[in-house]
Amino acid sequence: QNYDDQFDQLESQISALSSTVAGLSQVQSDLSTLAGTVNSLQSSLSSQIDTALADGLADIDAAVADLEAATADAASAEAVQEIADAVAENQTDLEELLSQSSIYQGSITINTVALLNVYHGIGDGLNIVNGSVTITNKADMDNTKVQEVINNILFTLEDFTYTADTGVNDEMTFNNLTGTRSLTLDQKGGYVLQGLTSATNIVLDDDATVDIVDLRALTTATSLKDDASATDGTFTFSKATELHLTALPRSPSTALSLGVDEGGVIDISALTDSDAAGTATKLNLTLDGPDSITISTLSGDKAGSTVSLTNIVNVTMTDYDGAVTIGQDVQNFTSNGLVDWTVTGNDLVSIDVTGILDPNATTADPKGPIVDLSNQGDLTSVTTAGTFEKVALGSNGNLTTVTIGGTVTGADGISVTSNSDLTSLDVSGATTDKLNLDGNSDLETVNINFTAAKGAATTQEGTIIVNNNESLTSLTIGTNNIDNLTITNNADLALINLTELTAIGATGTPSVTITDNDLNATSATDEEDGATAADDVADGATGDLGSFVTTSGMDTAKAYLTAVAADSDSAATVKFDKVDSQIDSEGASDVETSDVLDVTILSLVAKNVTTAAISAAKHKHALGISSTATTNLSITIGSSLGGAQLLDPSVNVTAQANETLFIAAIKSAANLTRAAAYGVTLDAHPGFAPTGKITIGNAASQTDEAYSLGANNGVVAFNVTGSDIVNLTIDSVLLSGTFADLAVLGTNTTTDYVAGQNAATTKTQFRDMVAGAWNVTYGSTTNSGTTSLFKVTTGTTDVLTIEAKTGSGRRGYNKAYSLSITSASTTVSSAVYGLTYGATEDPSDNNTISNGVVVTVEANTGGTLLDETKFLRFRSGTTTATTGYTANTGFLLLTTTALLNSNPTVDTTTATNIYPTDARGDAVRAEAAVEEVADPAVIFNRVGWL
Repeated sequence: QNYDDQFDQLESQISALSSTVAGLSQVQSDLSTLAGTVNSLQSSLSSQIDTALADGLADIDAAVADLEAATADAASAEAVQEIADAVAENQTDLEELLSQSSIYQGSITINTVALLNVYHGIGDGLNIVNGSVTITNKADMDNTKVQEVINNILFTLEDFTYTADTGVNDEMTFNNLTGTRSLTLDQKGGYVLQGLTSATNIVLDDDATVDIVDLRALTTATSLKDDASATDGTFTFSKATELHLTALPRSPSTALSLGVDEGGVIDISALTDSDAAGTATKLNLTLDGPDSITISTLSGDKAGSTVSLTNIVNVTMTDYDGAVTIGQDVQNFTSNGLVDWTVTGNDLVSIDVTGILDPNATTADPKGPIVDLSNQGDLTSVTTAGTFEKVALGSNGNLTTVTIGGTVTGADGISVTSNSDLTSLDVSGATTDKLNLDGNSDLETVNINFTAAKGAATTQEGTIIVNNNESLTSLTIGTNNIDNLTITNNADLALINLTELTAIGATGTPSVTITDNDLNATSATDEEDGATAADDVADGATGDLGSFVTTSGMDTAKAYLTAVAADSDSAATVKFDKVDSQIDSEGASDVETSDVLDVTILSLVAKNVTTAAISAAKHKHALGISSTATTNLSITIGSSLGGAQLLDPSVNVTAQANETLFIAAIKSAANLTRAAAYGVTLDAHPGFAPTGKITIGNAASQTDEAYSLGANNGVVAFNVTGSDIVNLTIDSVLLSGTFADLAVLGTNTTTDYVAGQNAATTKTQFRDMVAGAWNVTYGSTTNSGTTSLFKVTTGTTDVLTIEAKTGSGRRGYNKAYSLSITSASTTVSSAVYGLTYGATEDPSDNNTISNGVVVTVEANTGGTLLDETKFLRFRSGTTTATTGYTANTGFLLLTTTALLNSNPTVDTTTATNIYPTDARGDAVRAEAAVEEVADPAVIFNRVGWL
């Protein structure tokens, strides 16, 4: 297929679609403005004004409705242009209609007393102005007349500007103005425009006297500013107590910042983040100052949508799944659909949030948002539900009430630590795999009864930590399936209830510590051998007959501790903090001691493995066969003198270039059956002697990649300067440096290349420099050469050939590579060169490709004693394959030096030596198994006494 033509067609279609979308967006904006203008005019009319005008407006209004409906079906640039032409025609009709009607024709300027008197005398003849209005109110004007003139103006086809000059402090109101093109107001006091429904650009100048901004009827605007030089969407009034944009359905700009004085009102109850067709649009909304704000009409569905909140006492967000930022002086925050939030302020008082998985993520969101509230000194209450990655509440000095519900997916689980005033904790509705309750000094009674589940982990484990809660007196654990239980250093903890905790977690590696609390027993009686507790610890005695008498509730842990003790991987330290009376049986008499501290119930120390067990290694032989080979393959097994044929002797297995057919012949059913009969596994794989190819060209259009060569190059000439950066990456190994630096590394001294030269003016010179520098750095098998499987050769003009090092088998197969130049200068027009990776421009051969097959024979029994492959031999025709290529056959015996079961290990792969001439993975040397070496477990168990 001709991919270039297909890509060109696709790019043309994308370009056409982009133009269509952009044009449609402009048409929708123009329609919205025209509709707003017509609606404003209609609301300005009365029965006494002009019936013909009203009828004409109705016709245009109907036409606008038809055009709005047409935009929903516009599928081409031509259709969009037709709608745009119709919009322009209706705009022309509106202008002609106004010019023929009984309205004021022309623009109005009032900047003197005389002009004020003239226009004041016109009265309601100024109701509709087919032009602009500019009023500059000066100190010598009559403010009553100024207000009356303003009241008479209901609509302007062009701009409306009012400026209070120096010394004019009276506030004008503009409630009768229903529509204008642009609106600019600058006065002392507020801005009250309760009837304005439409305008384009609105500028209301902010200063310390502005107490109210009332645009409650506004439905259409293209820009909102609080100063002529402000950024579109900045509409903040630092001393205002009210800002009303009550009817505004959508923001005129992507970013909208609204602000009032702290404790004021911002009314945006109709504001959405969608266009007129209901499609989600990006909105970055910033709110500052209102006492309370409710956001229920925004969705946050468009990527990049945000809401930022500052200086707000009460915030309620409903069904918003964009990103939220909680800034300074935000006190009470509620959200029922939290996806992503950031808390930058430290004034929160209460939180009630429901987390959800991001419904708009391009890949599935498995975790949910994070609740991490630390050092929030004013925080008193936290309530969560839904899904969260983790919940962390730490060092909140006034936090008293915590209710955590929903699913906590991450390994960190729920952490409630160092909250000195916390008195109430409810986790009954939570599902998590971990709870850490540490250092909450006022907490007295706790019921831990969440549901243990693995969340994002592979296996459910279960962790409960209750530490350092100095006032805690009673602890109930109603959660089951817990591997890790720690209850320590709770100085007043005298009562526990672990009745519902009966099983360990799914990982089966329990670690239990219950010590240093106030969990006591009245008595401990040894009813069997007279040994003291200390003696039993020393000799590891278990199963003693005896009994504890306690009211601490420690006996409710019996079932759980029995399960812990039954698992060989367990570690445990469980003690009574004090036993009032301990009786050790001494033959006919009893010896009693009192007030014994730290009496052990269960002590388990898991075995300490110093050497892990390793299974015996199965001997695995490997043979590489080049795609150029043509001779027969035979394999003998079973005797030092030749043995039997492993492959079916009745069918010749002949090497061939088609790897799929060759592998099928090797792995025929008969051959696999014979291999199984001899106790070995026969296999074959593509990937032998892998290579890659980079072709350097002048024309970018022919390539997988294209790069600019930098300053002072001709349009066609190839010239890499000494300061240009060259990067060659093969299988994540990088050769990088300036041309001059890399040239010094090279030793290639062909006709076109001299080591140390400062520029390459031909592709051949550049090719030789790159190959020379790579091979000096990574091509050898010493120094850095041991970190790469590859060398680079230059046998073909303008081509770099990447070759896996001899003996590496399949390790270099299907590996990525790339070459690039970063120009030292971008200030001058540059020539462009291109690259083709692989033999074609199709990306399917951009990684290293196979040049043959690797055949493996593996013993089915591990170790050296019963090695079924001991006398195995590969043969090419009648010639046994040796350690190097056999020129006439293309066969190579693949080996490895690694011994991973030996002690110490031999030739283990490291970051600095990957043994690039070893066929690791293809070939494995037989080794005996390694037995586990471990210190034995220590067990002291008096759980049966409970």
